[in-house]
Amino acid sequence: MGPREAALLGVPPQFPALLVERVTRDIRGRAVERAVSLNRADRYDYRLTISRER
Repeated sequence: MGPREAALLGVPPQFPALLVERVTRDIRGRAVERAVSLNRADRYDYRLTISRER
């Protein structure tokens, strides 16, 4: 994490963080959504459940 991101999160530079990048695709494989999240590591528990219908 750089100085700008650290300032926005209210932490010192090099503070641990959780970076999540996600691309959601439609049934044809086309990207329909892109999301990037940067979270303070001391304030989040991250749980993820992914399922796919067959």
